Amino acid sequence: MAMKLSITEGGKNLLVAGKGRRVPRTKLRQVPILQVPVSPLLSNFEKWAGKKRKLYFENEEALLSSGIQNYHLDRNVFAQLLASPMRCDRITRLKLPKDMMMQLKLIKLEPSSNTTKYSIELVPQGSHLKSNRSSYVPNKKAFLQKNMEAAMKWIPLPALLSDMRHFSVADVKIDRVNFLSNYEQELRKILDSKMPRLHGNTPKLQNWDILVSCSNSSLNFELSQAKLETCNDSPLSIVKFNLSSVTDKSWTTNYLKKNQNHSLGIVLRFPRDKETIYALRSLICFHST
Repeated sequence: MAMKLSITEGGKNLLVAGKGRRVPRTKLRQVPILQVPVSPLLSNFEKWAGKKRKLYFENEEALLSSGIQNYHLDRNVFAQLLASPMRCDRITRLKLPKDMMMQLKLIKLEPSSNTTKYSIELVPQGSHLKSNRSSYVPNKKAFLQKNMEAAMKWIPLPALLSDMRHFSVADVKIDRVNFLSNYEQELRKILDSKMPRLHGNTPKLQNWDILVSCSNSSLNFELSQAKLETCNDSPLSIVKFNLSSVTDKSWTTNYLKKNQNHSLGIVLRFPRDKETIYALRSLICFHST
């Protein structure tokens, strides 16, 4: 059964023309639009991409006020090693912090002591020097022994490419037999020269102090908690240098005995004992596998 619907005239006008009572609009409050500063890293990324920028702070107070914690990296030997300038290793072509590699220098041979055809010698440096041209190779004895035949390629490139070069490659002497042993002797001389400063000093352990000893541990370097010196002391973060990798055990025993300044071994502090610490680290890495 069909139903017939009837629409009044008023309803028809409402549907067709939209006539009827209007609902008043609520007046919206206008909120001011905040102008958020846009980082130049986003707006001009092509000008910044691939470029390093150093954060500059006027002083330590400005650093801390920016919300950056002070990690006391000036006392952290590994942070300082990693912060040294990058140099290209002449064997592997990898770029590494220079203080973690062996530095090579060209030195002029004196005519009075030189009875060979060579006028210049390529020698390793126990302590890095800034003068003259340098090249760098890995500080690993076993690795360098395998690559010793190609030692002529270790000559510093700036010296070879210089327009004022007054020598040829044939003039450079490389003592392949004593090259590595001479380097180790240089490191020992540095360590022996620092003996008077260490002897007789009994320091109290502090955070990031370096404890030099010889243990059966397989780790050459280790960050550990030091034993408490008194019942009131809190645990300290101490870096351990293990001399067990050094092959000359008699030298190691003698060095530790003569320079012991603490019941746990030899205690060094960075940066006060920087040269000694760097020489010890180089000696340990040189003998490690």
